[in-house]
This record gives sequence, structure tokens and C-alpha cells, in this order.
Amino acid sequence: MSEKIEREDKYLLDSVRDKQTIKEFKEKAKAYKRTGIIQWYLRREEDGEERIRLEIIPEKTGMRHVWTQAKKEHRSDLRDRLESEYSLDPTEVDLKQLETLPFVVKIRHYIEPKSEGIKEVILDEFLEKWKCGCDFLAEIETLDETKDRAVISEEAASWDFLKDLIALTKEESKKYENKKLAKNHEENSVFKVIQYVENRLKPEQVVVALQGLSFYLGHIQIPKDRELAKEVRKSFFDSTIDNIADSLIINHNKGSINNPKLKDFVKNINQFAVEDLEGISAET
Repeated sequence: MSEKIEREDKYLLDSVRDKQTIKEFKEKAKAYKRTGIIQWYLRREEDGEERIRLEIIPEKTGMRHVWTQAKKEHRSDLRDRLESEYSLDPTEVDLKQLETLPFVVKIRHYIEPKSEGIKEVILDEFLEKWKCGCDFLAEIETLDETKDRAVISEEAASWDFLKDLIALTKEESKKYENKKLAKNHEENSVFKVIQYVENRLKPEQVVVALQGLSFYLGHIQIPKDRELAKEVRKSFFDSTIDNIADSLIINHNKGSINNPKLKDFVKNINQFAVEDLEGISAET
């Protein structure tokens, strides 16, 4: 079990007013570190709290889960807290109990501190699916051995997109403690919450929607006879490759392939030169 004194300043960010600050923070963090955090509260009182945290850490081999339990007690300065924390084995966690507890869900964005004496510079993005009355909250925290809180303002001033932020007062900070933001939610399945957070942590992906009808509309010859045309269309859409009408002719910008069966073309497509297939559809 570890015990430490937390010295930190919090900064409340508005998703509209501080849009550029949030964007720049996320861009910096993308190259450094991001994690997902879910915190369930066993106890939350004015002068202390006890909670279980799951931290989801993206790695090359997948997502790593780190479970911890912590107790926090306030000192005379409400921005300084005495915290004790210890690791949990996943088998020790009662998932059914967690589903009865208030919780918060967030993506934590980290940027590398510039100043000596600073432990973390973070931006907590509270996920909209589990609204808690706060969208974005930045924090700058000192190392355990750092006594002088002045390094916090020095760190904030060293970043162009943070230097104009004003730290919350002691009383304001109390309103935005995670224990105050935590709520019971209808969507409380531990597995579903974890899955959602993991999906949010995955790298951005580009989805390409191919034009599946281009092959039919541009390259299948349709008879002028209306009734026969209906039969050809029905054959194309209702058939499998094994029984598509023999009369279909496939055209492309290099000429045409008049194959007795479309399936022969498909099955032997690797025998055609790439340049002979260019333009046959959007996919090629």
C-alpha cells in the first residue's frame, strides 16, 4: 500500500468556450498517453472517500486493466489530500456490487510536464453517455516531494493553451471532486461500460463504403425488352454466383468479357491482368 499527499490545481473547461484549448491538449496527449478510467464509490463523505478504480491502458498487444482501491482524507487545505492506495486482484472485485454504486467514466489525456516538481498534467474528459455535470476538467499535480505549490502555476504558464486558465478555488474544487460527480446510472453493466471505454481508446479508423451496385448498373448489359430486362435484374439480384443467367455480358473500359457464366469470371479473376480489370467497378 502506498500513501502520499496530493497537491493539485483544477481547471474547469467549457466544451464551447475552451474548444481550442481542449483540441490542443488532446493533440499533445495523442502522442504521449491516454487511458480510460472508471471509478465506483464505496464511501463519499465531506472529509473523505473510498473508491475502486479500473484504469484501462492501451498497449500494442491490447488493453491492460489495472484495478486499485483507494482512500482519501482531506487535510486543512482542501486542495491537498492524504491518499492511500493499493492494488486489487481482478478476482477480488465484486462486479455485482459495483453495479449498485455511483460511478464516473472518463478518458484521461496526459501531456508530458515541462517543470521539475510536476507529476502530471492531465485533462479528464467525462464521457457524455454517463453525464455527471462536468465535461472537461484539467489538473496539474505536483510530485510527492514537492512542497511549493508555485510550480503548478509555473507549469500552467509554460503552455500557450493553458496559461490563461484560472484555477478553481478551494470551494469550487470541492464541487468538482469525482465523488461529487459520481452518479448511479441506468446503464451500469460493468462489462458494457468497459467495452465502451475500450472502443473510445482505440485509434481512429477510416471506414470506406464501396459502391456495390456500380458493377450491376454500369457494366451489366440489360436487354431493351422490358419483360426480359425484369428477368435479368431479378436473376442478378436473386441468384448466387452458381446460377446467374448465362447471357450476362460484363463490360469495362478495355473491352468486354462475354463469359457463358459470370461465376467462371469470378472464380478465375486471378487469371486476368490487373490493367484489364481497371474501371470495371468502383472497387477496382
